[in-house]
Amino acid sequence: MEEPAPLEDPALPALASGRHDALAAALARLGLRGARTVALLKHHPGSRCTLAIAAGTDRYVVKLFADATKVLALSAVHQVLAGAGLASGRGPTVPRLIGVDTDAALLVTEMYAAHALEDIHRYVCTIGSAAGELGGRAGAVWDRLAADIPPPGYSDLRHGSFYLSHVFDLGDGPGVIDWDSFRQGPVEVDAGMMSAMAARWTVRRPHHAAAAQRAIAAFLNEVGDLVDPARLRWYRAAALLKFASYLARRRPDGWAVSAATLIGDAEIVSA
Repeated sequence: MEEPAPLEDPALPALASGRHDALAAALARLGLRGARTVALLKHHPGSRCTLAIAAGTDRYVVKLFADATKVLALSAVHQVLAGAGLASGRGPTVPRLIGVDTDAALLVTEMYAAHALEDIHRYVCTIGSAAGELGGRAGAVWDRLAADIPPPGYSDLRHGSFYLSHVFDLGDGPGVIDWDSFRQGPVEVDAGMMSAMAARWTVRRPHHAAAAQRAIAAFLNEVGDLVDPARLRWYRAAALLKFASYLARRRPDGWAVSAATLIGDAEIVSA
């Protein structure tokens, strides 16, 4: 994903220069030398701004303010919550505070990918408990996904189980059932799930595989302007592991071969 264009806001010390020199210097003082901005999450001109940054394979959130006293107040809240055991990474939790720089009026916290990675790890464990070799391959995919978490997109209500069998043509519009996995997330949560359906149908309903592939191709063509390709691939790989874990849990006849095919697709998508 391309780094967003430099942002200039004279009221924010870290962004007073369009070159972001003050921001880079402050991050270096906090041990994040060479960090790059990967997404602008929110900007209230003249008041505050939130950025997603990457330093190596790690992701962080940077909150920039016009007034350093707000940084100190917010960091104090983080410290109180951490002291109460509420910054452990296990819910309920706040992001762990990485550091504060009052000269640049900014605060850095860790970034949670939270539920998505936790879900994927659970899929890997299910596969591994059924077949160690397949679990090892699925675990390698998990490692790649964990090392390349896409920056968060616009978050909204998502279905969470957006399969072909959950969408119906009602004549005057679409209908959707089975909302039991609903969640907040970027649009690629559902788009990635749907894009993985062709592979699932190929292994479970081979006589419908060609029709499923045509349907998914049409779907991807229509949503192409709405999704980020890298983020779509990430969630597609996650969905493929989810489908493989279904097979590992239920173990129908020939499940291992089918699961291996799905994991192989996830390996390709995440490479």
